[in-house]
Amino acid sequence: MVGFSAIFSSQQDIESPDNLIDDHLCWTGNEIIYDYSGEKAEVKISFHDYFSERQPVTASEDVLIWIWGDLKGHEAGNKYRSRDKNTGKAELCVQLYNKFGLDFVSKLNGEFAGIIYNHQSETVHIFTDQLGSRPIYVARGDNNELVLSTQIQLIPEYSEITTSLNEKYLCEYICYNRVFGIHTPLEGIQKVPPASIQTFDLQEQRQRHTQYWYPSFKRSKKNYQEVVREFIDVFRKSLTECIEPERKYGLMLSGGSDSRLILSLYNNLISFHICDWMNREARLAQRVADTADSELHLLQRGDSYYNDIIKTSCSINNFNGYFQEGHALGFRGEIANKVDVTLLGMFSDALFKDHLFPLKELNILNNTIFLPMKEKVETLDKYLNVMSQPVPDYYEGFDTTREILEENILSNNGINHHGIHYKNLSDLVQQASYYPLTNDPDYFHYQSSVQLAPHRTPFLDKRMIEFHLSVPNQYRLRKDIINDAISILDDDLAKIPHSSTLTPVKHPYVVHWMMNNVRKFKEKFFPNEVPRPHFTDSPWPDYGKLLQYDVFGDKEVEAIQENMQSLSNIKMSEFNQLYKEISANGGDWRNIYSILTLGYMPVINNLS
Repeated sequence: MVGFSAIFSSQQDIESPDNLIDDHLCWTGNEIIYDYSGEKAEVKISFHDYFSERQPVTASEDVLIWIWGDLKGHEAGNKYRSRDKNTGKAELCVQLYNKFGLDFVSKLNGEFAGIIYNHQSETVHIFTDQLGSRPIYVARGDNNELVLSTQIQLIPEYSEITTSLNEKYLCEYICYNRVFGIHTPLEGIQKVPPASIQTFDLQEQRQRHTQYWYPSFKRSKKNYQEVVREFIDVFRKSLTECIEPERKYGLMLSGGSDSRLILSLYNNLISFHICDWMNREARLAQRVADTADSELHLLQRGDSYYNDIIKTSCSINNFNGYFQEGHALGFRGEIANKVDVTLLGMFSDALFKDHLFPLKELNILNNTIFLPMKEKVETLDKYLNVMSQPVPDYYEGFDTTREILEENILSNNGINHHGIHYKNLSDLVQQASYYPLTNDPDYFHYQSSVQLAPHRTPFLDKRMIEFHLSVPNQYRLRKDIINDAISILDDDLAKIPHSSTLTPVKHPYVVHWMMNNVRKFKEKFFPNEVPRPHFTDSPWPDYGKLLQYDVFGDKEVEAIQENMQSLSNIKMSEFNQLYKEISANGGDWRNIYSILTLGYMPVINNLS
């Protein structure tokens, strides 16, 4: 995997599991690793070839800087400057550090995580981007060593680290596919908050936290047409910085509109679409690619696909997402051999649509319809009710997650949600699902894509994030900025239906909202015929039917038995009974996939 792992100490007898770290940081064999070894520090950083650069870079006689991720540019007074492609990411950080000191981090634009080490004063600064898109995990050793890694499963491999499983946060992971805020299921290991600089004084054994940005809403008074035009202008700037014309670029293409927006601005792309068969979404993706003159490659799963990826997926998992959400991991060769960099249209739903708002609901014929109106959440108690989930019977100690949430979401000079501060309840409701980004339920799709190949996500540009904070809620709830931008940019692409609504993208939002509900009603009561029971018209299979129809599950469940027996809160006899019931009659497949993910995680095996 790409990322970094490091240990710092005020003592000189540092022990680092070098070979093991090298194996983790170079899991495909094609990554490039740079080592730093000093008397009191050891750092390893790994890159895909396209993004690689020798690190650390020296800022002064005593200061070294590492940065991992993608750095597109920086603010320069009231202007913005793109990073010169001949200037390395760490080199740019050094230039800005020498000019602005630690405040340089607040000026950066990109998806990144970094380290600044002053070996004279024995001070370590670690920093994250605005949304914490590249999380850093931190632990203190038995003798106050500081261990950092972008891969949580590496940290317990350091002999200085003693940890165990936290039953409450493990329960959160099982129920939500993530642990919120800064917390993790491993005792003593936490994430650095987003938009933060954490400073560790190794000699004095002190630490300090500085937050350099907060997502404050500054809603624009511009009308909707002006908002769409400004959105196009900002997105165009973001996408332009993602692309170097002399390189080959790939696009993960769906039948929806987020990736189609990228094609409406730049079509010199090789497109990829993941599917089980040539279903409705694949056919729409083909139409989009053909219309944009983009070469399309269908990445078609076979029956053994999930068995093939489960070990790899679980080995790179940071307790964010279940293993099957590493959607493209089984196609690494096909993608990496054809393109230098992949583009992903993720997180537009979080920033510009209604997907992460609590919405009002109607129930018609036992079918839930989400209305384009926010559910009023006027008290913290109501928020806890909205967020609470039942706990599977096989997990002892909790009936619901309510008790865990009550301990971790507190009203105190604002709201503290699992170690992340929000100014008020309204901010909590609107921001908690993407700030930090690891709170987003789809985060593992992004994380695994970062590991798969050199990768860029235009919607995570700093200018896009700032712009979304000016968009009035009514435009996110009852308009579709993405669809309307495509309609302005490329009328031919806008004429092709959206896969969720079966309606041309250029049609008004209200038509799409109505037709989306019609489609869901039809698929529930009058489903289309499919070649195999687990096939669907979306890019993903019916995960429950994979278990029901013996495509996947029996061997994998058998393989984790011994590994999971020692986890005291999980009763494997009840889990096995649940698996039999779901395999026979269907049910909530998430309760099975969560345990399969845990069972294949190397860190669980080591701790058990």
